Amino acid sequence: MKTQPLHEMMRQQSALIKALATGKAVFGVQIIVEMNYNGYSFPHWAAEDQLEKLAGTLRKTLKRMRRYSQAKIYRWSELSDDEKRLLKERELPTLQEAPHGGTHTYLALNRTQDATALINGEEHLKLEVFEEVNKPLNMGDLFTEMIMLQAQLIDEISDTPACDDELLYLMSDPQKSGEGMSVAAWACLPAVVQTLGSQRVYQRIENAGLLVRPAFGARRESASDVFRIDIKPSGVTPLGDSLSALCATLKKLSADEMKQRKKLLTQKRLGAEWKTRLAQMLDTLQTGAPISENDLPGVLSTVRLAAILGETNCSKSRRQKLLIRMQTETQSGYMNICTDKDIGSTELDRRRGEMMKEIVTALFYE
Repeated sequence: MKTQPLHEMMRQQSALIKALATGKAVFGVQIIVEMNYNGYSFPHWAAEDQLEKLAGTLRKTLKRMRRYSQAKIYRWSELSDDEKRLLKERELPTLQEAPHGGTHTYLALNRTQDATALINGEEHLKLEVFEEVNKPLNMGDLFTEMIMLQAQLIDEISDTPACDDELLYLMSDPQKSGEGMSVAAWACLPAVVQTLGSQRVYQRIENAGLLVRPAFGARRESASDVFRIDIKPSGVTPLGDSLSALCATLKKLSADEMKQRKKLLTQKRLGAEWKTRLAQMLDTLQTGAPISENDLPGVLSTVRLAAILGETNCSKSRRQKLLIRMQTETQSGYMNICTDKDIGSTELDRRRGEMMKEIVTALFYE
């Protein structure tokens, strides 16, 4: 049976974007486990016959794992540039340079895009699992969840006929935390970004010794309100200490976001200034004016915050569906794929403006 094209698979709803639409300040964590075969060179130096053998073994292994049993598997070298761009826009695994041009590199992706795997990428096998956060995180919860998930993944691999306990080993690289195991967190902070600026977010996170970048391919200088926060690779800092710093930082960021949301709702001057800015933006969006890729993160942040603060005229479920659509369908890779051609930046900007006009009308004016 022919594998469903990646861009068709990506029309399915993303678990990460669905969690983002809930409006939680800290909405998800990503567990990462990296493994390599003992006795084999790393993918960039391995012979092609070795990689071909490993790829076959690991594809069979993934299909026997619960989280990956229904996953679609794609050969990296057969993905188009727009499909690779779409992966970046969805915060799914990407490679700057695939070994041997990606001939023996594979991407596994399940329907909800919350479990992904790269075979013969930087490592022989890299697993990433996204989990939506449904309660406030603390270090103990996160550490326990991480260890349990890692154990589940390793047990599932070890129990398959293709592998045994001694064949796969966790990556032991002094430049990586936790012997091949790591964690990232996802935060949505529109009120902090709108009132205090995104640099406040970067400063707080980096002062805690963590890594941070804007999500969905946005530039750091943009007004993006969605951030991925990673433990900083270190052979010195114990994993537990890194997790403790991460959880403490997430707690502070969440408190900051809730405080600023409350101020926008209760302080007359700040609230009035915000509503004026919102009205001006909505008036512009209602005209269907073009929106550039650089301006898009700020537009999404403003509309998302208005929806979170209850400025919309639609039900909660309707609002979440529109926010998911807003985050998904305004991205360049998605729009190019939907038209089956590269339509150029000017036309992308125009179509993005029309899309936002439609979404804003449904959110605020119907």
